[in-house]
Amino acid sequence: MLYRNLQDLDKYEHEFNAQGYVVIDDLLDKILIEKWNNYLQEKEDQYWTQLIKNSELEKDFNLVDEKKDILTNYNNALRDYNEGRFCFSFKRIDKPLENSAVIDEMRRCLSSLDLINILSRIGHRKISTMSVFYINRFDKGDFITTHSDRGAGRNSMGIVVSLTKEWNPNYGGLTLMLDRERREINGVVMPKLGRVLIFDIIEKHNPHFVSMVTSNSTIRRLALVARYY
Repeated sequence: MLYRNLQDLDKYEHEFNAQGYVVIDDLLDKILIEKWNNYLQEKEDQYWTQLIKNSELEKDFNLVDEKKDILTNYNNALRDYNEGRFCFSFKRIDKPLENSAVIDEMRRCLSSLDLINILSRIGHRKISTMSVFYINRFDKGDFITTHSDRGAGRNSMGIVVSLTKEWNPNYGGLTLMLDRERREINGVVMPKLGRVLIFDIIEKHNPHFVSMVTSNSTIRRLALVARYY
């Protein structure tokens, strides 16, 4: 399932140690990535929730049956967005789908010993298990404001695997990495099919945000998200 051999990881170890994150474009098998993209592009709204955080609540809403509540709480999140508070809105699948062999395959790949060994090597630490796994989707209007995952429980490292095909940066949905003071942009990670962002949670301070998606494009901005102890 993995392309990258451990002996080829010196450059990524150095980058991760220097900046607290690293981007790798050829870590996972291209055939698998294409398969996962095709599967999620066709997955109907009934399988997704909309996760919204504003200053009053953080909740997963049923994307089909709770449209009124979604609109109210999304507007509250936009208020917080304009006032500089931490808030977000995006779609996700975080529970197993019935008879979903493809999602089981995603979870197995991201929890595999091969990948855990690679993360341990890059991070110069012992990674034992995957603690969080979900799929996210950003449609028009979705965003995450500036935050840091540092201190998120016992998690040590995280990854985001982009399953987005032929994304245009003008659509928004870019991950922007900031300096410690949150004043300067240190890097931009654009959605690209198979691109993997590996980031430190426990040692480095990596403020970042996902810019608001502004396009009605039929291309879905999709990603797998995992965290590890």
